[in-house]
Amino acid sequence: MTSQPVFYAAKIIPTLKIPLLGEAYVGKTTIANFLSGGGYVKDYNMTVGVDIFLRYIDLRNHTIRIQLWDLAGQRRFSFLRKIFYRGSHGAIFIFDITRARTFLMLEDWINDFIAHHPNTPFIIVGNKKDLEENRAVYPNEAMILAKKYNTEYIETSAKTGENVEKALRILLQRIARRKAVISI
Repeated sequence: MTSQPVFYAAKIIPTLKIPLLGEAYVGKTTIANFLSGGGYVKDYNMTVGVDIFLRYIDLRNHTIRIQLWDLAGQRRFSFLRKIFYRGSHGAIFIFDITRARTFLMLEDWINDFIAHHPNTPFIIVGNKKDLEENRAVYPNEAMILAKKYNTEYIETSAKTGENVEKALRILLQRIARRKAVISI
C-alpha cells in the first residue's frame, strides 16, 4: 500500500493591493516604509519600477494582508504603471505640499488610474506637513480636487508619522464601504 501525501489547509489571508501614486520625491517610499513598520528613512534611494511593502492588520476575527505598491514617479517608468494598477483594491495619490508642480500633476495620475479602475476607492494625501513654513499648496486647493473626485483629502508627514496611519484607515474604510471585502 502506497502512502498518500497529506495536505494541510493553510489559513487564507485576504490581500488588498494598494498602489501609492504621484510624482517623484513626494514621500511615497517613506509612507510605504512607515506603514510596513520601518519608520522614517533618511537616506532615500529612488524607486525603480515598483517596490512592494507588506502590512498585516488584525481585524475583528481575521487578518488582512495589505500590499503597498510604491510606484516610481519618474516619467520614464510610466509605461509600467498600467501593469502595476491591475488588481488594485484602492489607491493613495500623494503630492508634496511644498512643491506645487507635484499637486498640479496629481490629476494626471488620478485620471490615468481611474481610466483603468473607475470604481476603485482612493484618497488624496498632501505629504511633508512637517515643512509647513515652505508650503506651496494650501488645504483648500486639495480639498477642491478631492471633492471633484468624490474622495477625501488628508495631510501627512512621513517624517514624523503624523496622520500616516489615519490616511490608511480612511482608505480602508472607503474600500470596505465600496467593495464590502473587509469590515473595520
